[in-house]
Amino acid sequence: MIDGDRLLTEYQQKCTELQFAEREISALRCQVEQMLQKILPLEKCQEELGSLKAELEEKKSSLKIYQESQLEYVKIKEEIVNSDAV
Repeated sequence: MIDGDRLLTEYQQKCTELQFAEREISALRCQVEQMLQKILPLEKCQEELGSLKAELEEKKSSLKIYQESQLEYVKIKEEIVNSDAV
């Protein structure tokens, strides 16, 4: 009878521990789902950021080429003015 009571007490304790663990697991699953919902938009933003960076680099390159062309134009114009003056 004493062993039966002890076993029953242990069984109830294990059931209580199991229920507690199940509640913890459920709460953790909810947290994981919430984090995934937050991560997905961030991943999309990261993709857009990569695209914008590539576009910006392309525009920087075009601007540099334009500035170099502008400088060359100014030099040629000065040479023409100087040669006309001579």
